[in-house]
Amino acid sequence: MPIGNMKRLIRSGVPFALVLTIALVLIPVGASADSSGSPVLSVCNTAAGNGQGGGMVVDEGDSQGALHNSDNLTARKNLNLNAASHSRALATCYVPQESSAGGATT
Repeated sequence: MPIGNMKRLIRSGVPFALVLTIALVLIPVGASADSSGSPVLSVCNTAAGNGQGGGMVVDEGDSQGALHNSDNLTARKNLNLNAASHSRALATCYVPQESSAGGATT
């Protein structure tokens, strides 16, 4: 392969595309879900009834706690955890995990 063609391949992004393809193949293989870890937190609206129906509960570590509803909540879209610390109606929530004894655990 002539040097001019090699330079064109490098400039066209072939190496970058190759690295991205390898990363897409290798990353999912190495990733694994740890069910014993801490729960994934979301933001839930605890003030309105339209935030219910999702099976989530308010996190005990939330500094403000729930305003009206504390369980059977749905996660709000496009809200970050910082919003929950600034709003009395919003709280951090998670889906409780089932323990081996059948009861919900945190």
